This record gives sequence, C-alpha cells and structure tokens, in this order.
Amino acid sequence: MNRTLYEETQRFAIWVYVTLALTMSAVTVGQFLLLMNPPKDSDPLPPVVPIISIVVAILLANLLFLRVRVRENDVYAQLGFLFPMMWRRIGFDKMQEYRMVKYKPLREAGGWGIRFGMFEGKPASYVNARGDRGVLLISDKRPLIIGSQDPERLAEAIARALEVFQRARG
Repeated sequence: MNRTLYEETQRFAIWVYVTLALTMSAVTVGQFLLLMNPPKDSDPLPPVVPIISIVVAILLANLLFLRVRVRENDVYAQLGFLFPMMWRRIGFDKMQEYRMVKYKPLREAGGWGIRFGMFEGKPASYVNARGDRGVLLISDKRPLIIGSQDPERLAEAIARALEVFQRARG
C-alpha cells in the first residue's frame, strides 16, 4: 500500500476562474444566439456545439486544481479536482536529489499548470498552480519543479518519507 503522508491542495488565482467563466459564457451565449438567429447566407450551427462548449468549460475548470501528495514510495502531483486529468509521479527509488527553489513561472515555464521550460539553464518540467516557490525533484528523467504554497513543509515531508523508504529497503 502506498499511504499518503502529506497532502497539499492549491487552486489557481481567482482571475483565472473569472477569465474562464467570462470567456466560456460569451462563447456559449454567442452560440445560442447563432442557433436562434442563424445568418441567412450560411449553414446553421449544429445544436450540439453549445453543449460541447459547456463540457469543455467544465473540463478546463476541473484542471484548475493542484493536489500534491507525498506518499510512502513517491511524490505525486495531479491537476484535476473531480478527477485527475494530468499528473506527474517521481518514485523515491528514482529520486536523486530534491531541494526548495524559487523560480519565475512566466519567464522560465511560460505560466502555470503542467509546463516545460528551463530552470538554471537546463530543461525542466513544472507542475504549479500559483506563486513562485516549490520543490525541485531530480531523478533519472527531466527535473520536475512542483509548485507549493509551503515548500518548507513539502520538502520536510519528502525528507521524512524518503528516510522511511530507505529504511524499509534496508
């Protein structure tokens, strides 16, 4: 069993939710208006298009939630509230190093979410929801930075779990 020893949940900044809601509302209202009053010289909009827009909005809103878990055997980060849609996992058997870091989300990663960018001049992956602090995990794959609102506690939890993992392996 891979028991959870530490968990942190994060939501994106409120302006992200407001922007998503306004954009998807405008798109859906526009589509309903086109359904009700189609242009005379074009094909009518299929009735399923507004429904697809609503489903897409729900899926996007689901992604705007980050859960980080330190478990007995790994560190697991997932995007998705109702159900995980994107995730990254680093097993302690593959982990070579970890440390707290401060990074520039826009400049180094291109924003928030699951991203690929550069850190300290090298390619890196990012899983973050907000802020500019996290924990860098180095393994046999591309380095991963997990954003955290409390990177000290996250690093401390990784240290404790890694110690237990190593003791269990003998």
